[in-house]
Amino acid sequence: MSELLSFILIFAIVLTSVVLVGLVGFQAIEDYHENERLANAERAVDTFADNGNEFVRSDAVTHRSGDVRVRGGTISPGEEGTNLDVTVRDNSGGELWSWNDEYGSDDLGAFVYDSGDASETIAYVGGGVFRESDGSSAVISDPMFTCREETAMISLVKIEDDGRSIQSAQPTEFEMEHRDSTREYFDEDNDDVDSVEIEVDGGPYADGWQMYLENDEHWDDSESHWECDAERVSIDVVEIDIDYESPDDD
Repeated sequence: MSELLSFILIFAIVLTSVVLVGLVGFQAIEDYHENERLANAERAVDTFADNGNEFVRSDAVTHRSGDVRVRGGTISPGEEGTNLDVTVRDNSGGELWSWNDEYGSDDLGAFVYDSGDASETIAYVGGGVFRESDGSSAVISDPMFTCREETAMISLVKIEDDGRSIQSAQPTEFEMEHRDSTREYFDEDNDDVDSVEIEVDGGPYADGWQMYLENDEHWDDSESHWECDAERVSIDVVEIDIDYESPDDD
C-alpha cells in the first residue's frame, strides 16, 4: 500500500511540474513573439520616418515609396497627432511667427501602428517616433529640433488625416507625396528675434514630447512652455499626404 501511495504521489508531482512548466513555457514563448512583433514594428515605423523626414531635409524630394513589413496589428496612415504650439518671439515679446496663426488648431497628424492585443502603439509624429502603452508614451527616435549656440531649428512633418486603417499580415505598400511647405527664417539683425517657445498642448504622445524636451538640457522649462534663447531661428513645416495599397485590397 505504501509503495502505491508513493507512486501516486511521485506521479502527481511529476504531472504537476510538467503542467506548470508547459504553462510558463507557452506564456514565455507568447511574450517573446509579442516583443519581437513590437520590435519589428519599431524598426518598420523608424524606416518609414526616415523616408518622411527626407521631405524636410531636401526641397527636391516630392515623392517617396516603399513598404511596411509588419505582421499583424493595424496600420493607420492618418491618425490624430500631438498638438504643439510653436511661437517665435522678438525682443519685446511680440510674435514673429506662430503655429496657431499658420495652422489654427490643427494637430501634427500621425502614422500609427496599433499592436491590438498588447494595447501598444508605435507612431511617427511630427518627425519623431514614439511608443505609447497604457496611456503614457516615450521617445524612440528624436524629432528634428535643435537648440544650440544661439541657434534654433524647428522642423516638423504634418501628416494629413486619411481616416483609413489597414490590417494585413502581408507587406503594405505606401506612397508619400509632398503637399505644402512653410519655411521661415528669423535673425537678430533683421527681426530682433529673441526666442522660440514650444507648448505641448495635449493629444496622443504628448508625454513623449514632454520627455524629449525635458531630456534636452538646452530647452528651458517654464510654467507653461519650453523655451530656447536664440539669435537665429528657422522654421520648417512640411505637409505630406500618405496613401497605402495593401495586398488585401486587390
